[in-house]
Amino acid sequence: MNSSTLNPRQNQILVELSQIPMMKKGSVTQQCMKIQHPSKGETVRGPYPLLTWKEAGQTRSLRLKTKEELAWAEQAISNYKRFAALCQEYEHLAELRAFDERQMPGSASPEAQKKTRKSPRSNPPK
Repeated sequence: MNSSTLNPRQNQILVELSQIPMMKKGSVTQQCMKIQHPSKGETVRGPYPLLTWKEAGQTRSLRLKTKEELAWAEQAISNYKRFAALCQEYEHLAELRAFDERQMPGSASPEAQKKTRKSPRSNPPK
C-alpha cells in the first residue's frame, strides 16, 4: 500500500503505530495468599501485583516484585490497548475507503449495484 493513496488520518495512524515500542496483552491484578500457621491459624498476605495473560489457551501469570516491574507492565498493557484501538480505527477507515473507491467513475451506479431479486425466503409459502 502506497502512503500517497491513504487519507491523512490513515498516515497518522501508521506513524502512531510505529512509535509503540513494546506492548503486552493482559491485565494487572492483585493476588492475596492465605498462609496456614500451626500456632496463628490462617493469615492473609498481600496483595501482590500479578500480570496475567492468555497464551495458547492457558492463563499465564507473572508476579511483579518491584515498582519498576509494575510500571513496565502497566505501560505495556496501555500500549497494547492503544495499538488495538488504532488498528480498529484504521480498519474502519480502510472499509470506508473501499466503498468510496467502489463508486469511482466507470463503476456501476448505486441502483445497478442493488440486488434486484428477492431471496426465496422472503416469498410466503403457497
